[in-house]
Formats: sequence, C-alpha cells, structure tokens
Amino acid sequence: MQARIVVFEDHQWSFMRPLAWSVPVWELPVGMYSLRERLEILTDPDAGLLLTRPVLGAMVAGDAWSTVWAEPAGRTLDLWLSGRLGARWEILEGLLAAAEAGESFAWFDGDSLIAACLDPETSGRVHDSWQIWLGASDAGLWRQDRPVPPWQVASLFRPWVPVAESGAHRLLVPGGDRREDPGGLADRWRSWAGMAHGVLDAIWDLVPAAEGAVAADIGRTAGQPLARNPFGLVADQREPIWEKRGAPSNPGGGVPTGVTLLGDPQDLYLGAGVVLEPGTVIDATSGPVLLDSMVHVQSSCRLAGPLYLGRGCLVKAGARLYPGCSAGIGCRLAGEIGETVLMNFVNKQHDGFLGHAVLGSWINLGAMTTCSDLKNNYGQVRVDLGWGPLETGSRFVGLLAGDHVKTAIGTLLNTGTSIGFATNIFGSGMPAKHVPCFAWGGVQDTAVHDLAKAEATARVVMGRRGCRMTPQHEALFRKIASGVGRSV
Repeated sequence: MQARIVVFEDHQWSFMRPLAWSVPVWELPVGMYSLRERLEILTDPDAGLLLTRPVLGAMVAGDAWSTVWAEPAGRTLDLWLSGRLGARWEILEGLLAAAEAGESFAWFDGDSLIAACLDPETSGRVHDSWQIWLGASDAGLWRQDRPVPPWQVASLFRPWVPVAESGAHRLLVPGGDRREDPGGLADRWRSWAGMAHGVLDAIWDLVPAAEGAVAADIGRTAGQPLARNPFGLVADQREPIWEKRGAPSNPGGGVPTGVTLLGDPQDLYLGAGVVLEPGTVIDATSGPVLLDSMVHVQSSCRLAGPLYLGRGCLVKAGARLYPGCSAGIGCRLAGEIGETVLMNFVNKQHDGFLGHAVLGSWINLGAMTTCSDLKNNYGQVRVDLGWGPLETGSRFVGLLAGDHVKTAIGTLLNTGTSIGFATNIFGSGMPAKHVPCFAWGGVQDTAVHDLAKAEATARVVMGRRGCRMTPQHEALFRKIASGVGRSV
C-alpha cells in the first residue's frame, strides 16, 4: 500500500528562526541531510507534497515533489510528517512502514501534529484546516516581534482515542472505545518518542542533534552515489558543484602522503576530487569523517569526527574543526569551529571562534569574528528570537544567524545571539542578543538595511559562486522586509 507523503510546517517554524525566515523547516539540515533528502533516500517521493509558506514553496526545485494540494486517483492513505522530524532514520522508517501496513494513527506533541496516517477524507479535512490557518495567520507569519499563531488541528481528532503517552507526546487512533493495539504500534511509537532529538523543538536543537546524525548518516549512505538537490539554489549556466555525482569511498590505509589519520581507517570517506595537503591531521577516534566531492583541505589543518564537509568546501591552512560539525555546499572555513551546523556557501575564511552555532547560507563573517557559546557563570543560555528570552535548557548555545548575514572585522557576539535575515553587523561593542532582519549596524543607532541594496549585494555574492538570484528570491526578500515596518 503506497501512501502519499505530505511534509508540512506549522506554527512551530517560528521557533526555528532566524534560519526559517527563508528556509522551510523540513529543509534545515541535521547532519548530512534535511528531512526532505532523507525521505528521497528512503522512498519514492513522486507525487509527494511539501506544505510551506507560499513564497518558499515557489523556490522548491525539481519535479519529484508538489507544493499544490491535489486528490490523486487511487490513493488510499496520506502520511503527514512534520518538518520537525528528520534526525532519526529509525523513526522515518517506522512511520513509513506503519503507513505501508495501512495503520491509521496521529502523533501529537502537545497540540502540535508530528505525524499522522490518514484516509483521504480525514486528510482532506486536515489540509483544509492547515489552509485556513495559513490564510488567517499570513500577516502574523512575518511579524518579528511575536511567535506565529498556532494551527488548531487537534480539535479534528477529538473522536480519536489515546493508546500511548510519553511526556507531552501522545499517540491517537480512530474508533470509539478502542483501547487495544493489536499491531504493536504503541510499543514501536514509545521507542520513537523516547529517542533523543527525534523531534526538534527549536533552532538550538540542531546542534546536539547533528553530532549523532552525522555519524548515522555516514554509516547509512557513505557508499551511495547520491545526487544533491539543494533548496533555492539555481546554477548560473555553469555545472554546479552539487551535481557532481559519485559515491564517497573508503581509502583504508591509503591516505595521501603527509596526511596523518588517527583512529580506524574504516571511518574515513573521501569523495571524488578531494585534496588533502601535507600536514593535515584527521582524527576519527570520536567518530567518522566524510569529505564530499571537491573538498580541498589546505596544510596544517586538524579535522575531528564526527564531521561532514559538503561538496566544494575549502578548509584554509591552520583551521581546527572539532567534533560535531557539518557544512553544506561550497563553504570556506578557517579558524576554530566546533559543534556547528552550516548551510550552503558560508564564508568563515579567517581566524576567530565559532561554536555550537547554526548558520544559514550566503553568510560572510569578517576576520576575527568570534562568538561565545558558554556563559561565564556556566548557567543555561536564554535565546531571544524576537519576542523575549526563551529558556534553551542548554549551557552551550552559540551564534544563530539567518541567510545573507554579514559581520565586520573584529565582531564579538554574545552567547546565544540571534541575527536575522540580510542583516549587516558593524560598529563598536557587542550587538544585542536579538538583531532583527534587515538591520544595518546592529550595535548602536541601528538603521534598516535598504532593501534594494540588500538585494544587490546578494546578487553579487550569489553570482560569485555560480548561482543566480531569481524572481523568487527577490519576492522572498520583499516578503521578509515587509515584517520590519517597511512598505514594499
């Protein structure tokens, strides 16, 4: 029984700011892959559906997924999956297997839907509810000073009954007084609900989730010739580096001359065209290391696993990359980086420390930009995403930066600083813990970054990496800018 996959984001996306201003939640990388990419590995996504804000749906590339609701002929079930899933292969495989077996269920975290396998009629009602929520809250979706109004979907499942609970999570099944679970779904679900980082609650969860995910992803897919289809990237007539196909191979003990490998040789994987200059030290004692196609590591670098570097990354001489890092396509890395998630085309080309950070795409950190990831009193970090301090429950939270952020040389950033989309940080002193989108300065007498100038800069930056700024990108810039009190 082939169920259609419906991947969605809801009101919880506002807790994934500042990256989620310009990236759907299901596109945020956890380890080597996003949720969408994991589903493409596990199943045929043909006729699958991606539900997101319309301005982001317009940027979905390829024809495997649709962003428009339809009623395909012969469909018997829809498997709804929240974009907050994605770090655990076991959960995705279990949910797909339950849908294949025709089991109807709904998994809630509080009032937020995590996953559900539904007949077409119920699925249609859920989609209608999602559409109503999206339309009614459209103005609030782009407000920076408050969380997004909730999607009230739980009321549709009041006739359903609970068969299992785990903390705020609960599993529901349809049917009057049915309390039994003959298929064992409740037991399987309890194991999923108990897995660390199986569901992401907020943007700072990406860092602890990524470290385990990198190791699991390498073990699962290192020998497969996988194509990458990144969100929002459009090549500018040249063959893009993300289309370089090839399966990263294990060199065994045959690492290049002058390169030192610590740990098990079976934990190192190198893609096609990887260059490791003499003096490089790769430490695989704490986890595997995968360097994807066209990665270039200059001399005197130390790379420690678990670590994933995406296609075309450049690691500059003397860099130290500590366990738990993952980087997307075409990043340029230097200095000290530890337990950090970087999306595509991030420039951190100079000395300075970056730790427990989550960075969007097209970011440029000026020389000696340094972020704190630990408070001096060793207390738990609070993060402000735009509507006041939030408890993270963690002692380690570094920089959280949206797409197209720039910092000046010598910029110092406090623990858990959040910087919004297309913001340019400069000036003496430290920025506030929350810097909104399109801020110009961010330290003293902050102005609003001119929209036309921000777009012009982005066009130049993207062109330098062989990518093109499209009308869809321009519409996204305007939509996000509308939330900072500007008429666009």
